[in-house]
Amino acid sequence: MLSIFSPNGLSEFFKFHKVGAYEHEEIAGMSRRYFYDMETALLSPDSQRRRLEWQEREDVDRSFIATHMKAWLEMQPMPEKSFWILKSPAATSWLVEHARVFDDATFVFTSRDPTSVVPSIAGLNEVALSIKFDYSAGMRRIGTGVLGRLQGYCRAQAQFVEGEFKSRVLEVKYSDLMKDPMGEATKIYEKSGRTLEKDVEERMRGHIKGNKKGAHGKAVYSLDKFELTEGDMQGEFDLYRERFC
Repeated sequence: MLSIFSPNGLSEFFKFHKVGAYEHEEIAGMSRRYFYDMETALLSPDSQRRRLEWQEREDVDRSFIATHMKAWLEMQPMPEKSFWILKSPAATSWLVEHARVFDDATFVFTSRDPTSVVPSIAGLNEVALSIKFDYSAGMRRIGTGVLGRLQGYCRAQAQFVEGEFKSRVLEVKYSDLMKDPMGEATKIYEKSGRTLEKDVEERMRGHIKGNKKGAHGKAVYSLDKFELTEGDMQGEFDLYRERFC
C-alpha cells in the first residue's frame, strides 16, 4: 500500500529500518494502538505538551499497555521453554509498567549518543509521515517533536536504571555493541540466566555477516535538515551522554 502512495517510500524507509511481512519486528505496533509516537509533527505544541504530561505523570495508570501486551503474547503459539524478546525505543515510556507486568523480565538498554539518534529517528519519521505531512509547516516540526520525545526517554531511562528494578537492568553502550556484538550478546544471555548455545551463536554470526550497516542504502543523518543545532543536543542530553555513553 505504501508503494502505491509513494513509489520510493519503502526503499527510503529501509535505509533507516528494514521491515518485512515475515521478519521479526519491534513491539511498537502493539503500543501504537494506544500511543502513536511517530505523528508528533502533526500535533499542535499544546497537544504535544499535554501528551508528554500524561506520559510522565506518576498518578496516571498506564499499566493497561503492558497488560494487553502480555495477554496478546500469551495467545501466541510458542514452543516450550521459549523466550520473548520485546524491543522498541517507544517502550522506554512504559518501563515501570512493563517491569511490574513482566515480573521475570530482564531490561537491556543500548545507549547511543543522541546527536546520532535524533536525526536518525527524525529521518525515519519524515519517511513515515511523507504521505500525509504538510511540508509547508517546516522540517523543524519533525525535529523538535523527536527532540522532545527523546528527552523524555532519557529521563525515563535514568530514573528506571536507578530505581526499584535496577537489579534486572543491563546497560550496553552502542559503541561496544558495534565493536564486539557477540561479546555483548553473551553478556545479555548471562544477565537473563540463559546459556548461549553453539548453534544459536553460529546463527547470530551469520546474521551479523549478512546484515552489514547500510545494506539497504545509506541513510543521511542531518541535524541541519530538521533545523536543529548542536546546542539543541546539549543540556539534558549532556547528562545522558555522561551517564550512559
